Amino acid sequence: SADVAFTGHDLRLLPRAFAHARRGRHIINQNIILSLLIISVLLPLALFGVLGLAAVVLVHEIAEVVVILNGLRAAGTRKEPTA
Repeated sequence: SADVAFTGHDLRLLPRAFAHARRGRHIINQNIILSLLIISVLLPLALFGVLGLAAVVLVHEIAEVVVILNGLRAAGTRKEPTA
């Protein structure tokens, strides 16, 4: 089975598909790094009692929303500049 299926025979769409894949991979990497950074900061703060459980959960949930919103950028399309 294919990871990507083209419904037409226009191979000129391949560069756009590759650009979309690169953009998606970039956004995924951003989200992974952001999530790891947030957890690496929150874990010691929670373990040493600097932040209470409610504060850690609140910050974590806000960060999850930020990561989700950042991931939604991959679904957006950019208009190609016309010459």
